[in-house]
Amino acid sequence: APARLDVHRVVRVGGTNVPTGTTVELPLELLTTGTENSVGFSLRYDSVRVVLESAKLNAGFTNITLNLRTNIDFPGMLGAALALPPDVAFPVGTQAVMTLRFVATSTPGSVPIAFNDTPVVCEMVGTDAKPVPTDFVDGQINTALVPPQIARHPVSREVTQWESAVFAVVASGSLPMS
Repeated sequence: APARLDVHRVVRVGGTNVPTGTTVELPLELLTTGTENSVGFSLRYDSVRVVLESAKLNAGFTNITLNLRTNIDFPGMLGAALALPPDVAFPVGTQAVMTLRFVATSTPGSVPIAFNDTPVVCEMVGTDAKPVPTDFVDGQINTALVPPQIARHPVSREVTQWESAVFAVVASGSLPMS
């Protein structure tokens, strides 16, 4: 019998660690076999710890129609449907089709970015308009309070009395810094 290789289709969202008060971008990736035409999904997350700022298609995916239900309608949820034109398929392999941009609030903690079926059902569909078996893999953002650290100290200056002096410092850590 000829050898057979079964490739699982996957939709996954990335994960990372960030200081509170900062912005983070997570990729949304598709692993496809070359016969898939569209995908729908919903993500749920803790809107106390992170706020969705944007969800955008990445460059190179200009022929995809993207419909979103954002956290304006559903705090802590994102619903998305991506569709190519009829009879067009995603290429074989892994593609980062979208970037999800979150802002970590001042509340630290672990934030699962979890797939679910509300408001949009998690489903990938082939060019024949039939659902195909797909694994949906959750991501996670871990936020932490990071104390300020000075990366570049100000340079000393000599000025005459009543002359203004301007100093600059570069620091990193959780926002707001105080």
